[in-house]
Amino acid sequence: MKNLVMGTAANYDWYTVEPFIRSCKKHCENTDIVLFIDNISNFTRNALIGEGVLLVQIPAELKNFNIVNSRWIMYKIFLERYGGNYRQIFLTDVRDVIFQGNLFTKLAEIPNYLFCATEQENIKNEKETLTYDCMAHLFGSDVAEKLGDKKIICAGTIAGTLNEVKILADKMAVIAKPNSQLGDDQATLNYLVYENQLDIENFIESDCESGFILTSGLFHAVNPIQIQNNKILRGDSGAPAVVHQYDRYPVFVELVDKIYRDKDFKPNDACTDTRSIFEQLTFALHADKLDDAHKLFTRYLFGNDLNGYGNDLVKIFEMVLSKNSTLAAELLSVSIQGTLPSAVAGLEIQQVMKICSLADQLLKSGRLVIPQFKNSVKDMLFFVAQRLYDTSQFEQCVNYLNFITALNVPLDANFYLLQAKVYRETGRKAEALAAYSKALNF
Repeated sequence: MKNLVMGTAANYDWYTVEPFIRSCKKHCENTDIVLFIDNISNFTRNALIGEGVLLVQIPAELKNFNIVNSRWIMYKIFLERYGGNYRQIFLTDVRDVIFQGNLFTKLAEIPNYLFCATEQENIKNEKETLTYDCMAHLFGSDVAEKLGDKKIICAGTIAGTLNEVKILADKMAVIAKPNSQLGDDQATLNYLVYENQLDIENFIESDCESGFILTSGLFHAVNPIQIQNNKILRGDSGAPAVVHQYDRYPVFVELVDKIYRDKDFKPNDACTDTRSIFEQLTFALHADKLDDAHKLFTRYLFGNDLNGYGNDLVKIFEMVLSKNSTLAAELLSVSIQGTLPSAVAGLEIQQVMKICSLADQLLKSGRLVIPQFKNSVKDMLFFVAQRLYDTSQFEQCVNYLNFITALNVPLDANFYLLQAKVYRETGRKAEALAAYSKALNF
């Protein structure tokens, strides 16, 4: 019989899920991968189907709920209908999980088991209070205190034989209410295990020191990071079959990128919707295929209304500026500069500040900068400077106004009036008078 890996991928792109899919296929033979999906691009859908992943649309009635809770309803329904096709099941997060070995092979000889991974910290600790808070909310503070010294059992990586996983999914689907905004599933799992609410013959815990699953987030925050032979190591220097939360450490991300990212990216001409093009741009830039990236952008995005895609555009711009200056890189940079001003409407101030930071990087690098982009940056900087002044962050306001001056673009009375006011607030009387004088000349 086959084994089954099951997770959710709502709002994800192929760049996010590629390491999970490729590492699973590499290490887990005779295994089906099922993902519950919603709001993914055509490009991501095609890539997943091309890798043989079975896709299940998240039901409409569950779309707007907290997926860490609602996924248990989907798991329960799927296993009731199709579980008989599988012997062992692995319920897992997707975004931050990779496989380094075949978990199923290691557990194959154990009958009637449920296998869970513990984290580094106890339920009651100073670093991660969500499990404790949710447990107190769901089951009362007395229960949370009673179980406070138990290790956190992670709800993001759970394996077991079919019947045992169904027992868990049935109970989780009832208690971890989908409409709750809290992360009820982990608190519920810990309650069910430690209060002996699961009628399971063999319950197995995997710890960070020697287990088959390494939950690396809190573990590697207090332990030296170890990599050997292109594998992430656990506490005893062995290689776990599964690594969870690898994305919290740049050195792990770098390793995963090296091993599981497609370096031979080729554009998919069948996926030309805006979202798919942005995803393909990410892959092209990651693979240093700048000519392909430039062609994709100019063919499908340049000159179009990209309002609502400001975050995507900024992400691409940041990747371009990280590349060496080549003709393709400069042409793509100039194209993005021309498009950005029309795509930033509605961005939060933090994102506006990110664009300004990238503009500063661009100006200092000596790369090509077009006047339209400079003027747009001036407007964004002035918006930020005004907000800083209104919140009495005067020295930061001065820094942003100085950045505007460095752009060498035409300034107006509003600029000099703000400059005069902030100079007055910071005791620069002579500079304030000079700025007022300039404002009066308009």
